[in-house]
Amino acid sequence: MKFTVKASVQETNNPLYVIQVSGKYGYMNKSGEIIITPKYVDASNHLYNETEDLAAVAVDKESWGYIDKQGNISIDFKYKAAGEFSEGLAQVQNQNRKTGYINKTGDTVIPFQYDRAKSFSNGLAPVLLNEKWGYIDKANKVVIDFKYEDAEGFAEGLLPVMKNGQWGFINTSGKTIIDFQFDLAYGFGEGLASVKKGDLWGYIDTTGKFVIEPQYTNAYLFSEGLANVDKNGKFGFINKDNEMIIKEQYDRAISFQNGLSRIKLGDKWGYINTMGEVIYHPTN
Repeated sequence: MKFTVKASVQETNNPLYVIQVSGKYGYMNKSGEIIITPKYVDASNHLYNETEDLAAVAVDKESWGYIDKQGNISIDFKYKAAGEFSEGLAQVQNQNRKTGYINKTGDTVIPFQYDRAKSFSNGLAPVLLNEKWGYIDKANKVVIDFKYEDAEGFAEGLLPVMKNGQWGFINTSGKTIIDFQFDLAYGFGEGLASVKKGDLWGYIDTTGKFVIEPQYTNAYLFSEGLANVDKNGKFGFINKDNEMIIKEQYDRAISFQNGLSRIKLGDKWGYINTMGEVIYHPTN
């Protein structure tokens, strides 16, 4: 099967990107060429680079494992759920629905003791235990106690956490840096974080000051100078001056990684570059 490619992009670290064809998932390169034939029922978003070079894929909805960039099985399909590798570790769920972390050889590095867990970033990972979130390091040492209602990844020196139904930002000592005042918050990217006040989203800097006032239905991470935002039910991309660089026209859009964003039109997914050019035309 051949796919139309409108623009060719110079590859960096040979990243691969997930695609869906006839309901099955595989991977393409940055030029839109299929590298791993679509045959999986589910798959993680990207094989990002040479450092994080394994992808989580599923042969059925509760049988997850990992493949390398040639499509070879690296870790057997034995997990009920599996996350992407980050900083050499991935969170996986065992048959008892407990979550721990494995390394790239499939060894259990952090025991299956948590109810939920998210990816490591800057050496810390948010984990859920007994209905409260805290943070651990890679030695499974608790760095920030289990006292939050939700938590996201550590970025740019701050951690977004929820307490008493409101989100704020703390540092790695647990000190509140930005007060608990938001209805929802994501982590920082390129100096800004998207936060929700009332029904609308905007962006704050690391002091908590609004740089882009709340005005979007949804708003996500800045990456490669652009952020995907939902305006009146359609996604586009803004820059830090709040200029709409790629017109709002998509039903979904994922933050840029390695020069491409995964976008959805109707029930079909494709890819665009940072100029808005279609690299891989939407398919399902």
